[in-house]
Amino acid sequence: MSKYFRVTFIIFLMLIFTSFTTITDLEIKSLIDDKIELKVPTSFELNSETLEQNSNYEVYLEYKDDTGLNNLTISVWNKKTQRSIDSYRSDYVKAYKDTFKDIEDGLSIINGNEVGYIKGSIENVHFLKFFTYLDEKILEVTYACKSKELFQSGYEIMHSLKLKSNLSKSGLKFKNPSDISEDCVNTLFNETKSLEKRVKDHLLDYSFDVSYSVQNGKTNGWYRQTFYVTDLTFEYASRDVRIVYDKKNNIPGFYYEYEVLEKRFRSIMQVNNFSILAFLIKANVRKECFPACRVTTSDLDKFKNITVRETGTDRIILDRNSMTVISLSCL
Repeated sequence: MSKYFRVTFIIFLMLIFTSFTTITDLEIKSLIDDKIELKVPTSFELNSETLEQNSNYEVYLEYKDDTGLNNLTISVWNKKTQRSIDSYRSDYVKAYKDTFKDIEDGLSIINGNEVGYIKGSIENVHFLKFFTYLDEKILEVTYACKSKELFQSGYEIMHSLKLKSNLSKSGLKFKNPSDISEDCVNTLFNETKSLEKRVKDHLLDYSFDVSYSVQNGKTNGWYRQTFYVTDLTFEYASRDVRIVYDKKNNIPGFYYEYEVLEKRFRSIMQVNNFSILAFLIKANVRKECFPACRVTTSDLDKFKNITVRETGTDRIILDRNSMTVISLSCL
């Protein structure tokens, strides 16, 4: 076991054995010099003692409730890495499998970033640890609680993670910048800005709510999004699709409807940012950025129990719905 994993493992055990109360309400906080956004339980306060320099971490923050018995920690390792998130996931599984019960692990695409996670329990305390890249270093978040009901909020915390520092001066952060031409960067940046403004200027009064569960190992986390419909359409996969926009999360998408055996279906495509939508719509972006950038669809998150309702009502729209997340390989 590496030095980093020995240290995080010891700290992890200390946190696990001090987690005993129930937390429900969450609030979005901007953390680490405004580099990330993350939902944190409203009853938690920052433990200032953890701000002291730690030789293994560039950043180490701990949030606790007033009893000091519930913990959420956010840390950034102090060394850059070239390893994959999946390799770290594998290391965590090896480190924890002999100590914790009911270990589940996996990878997910969250707000455009690949995130690894592992969850389990020890002495009736449940934990969720998730991790991704931040400025080429590992960002690691650990949440622990005793109540199984409370544990559901862990997935909401994980899916709230947004990395602001993954935007360069051009507004873009590429996985392999050396593979991307300057023409691609400039074209994608300009078209992204233009498209985002156009979508926000063309919102209609109509919106619909999408509720769904996301499979994380054997556990489902439940989510709801409200999409506002625009009057903008484009052709995708030989279909005319309509652009929609999630105002709360600043996430665009699109959908199309079709009929099978006299039943109506809706297929919803969510994209993680406007740059991906620009790549799909604008031929000049694809010309400059392909093949360095390619469209990928997420099969890491398994969307289930998808229900679409008119906002503010219980009226279910159509007979069946599907949902997919689209990403770009270069972002």
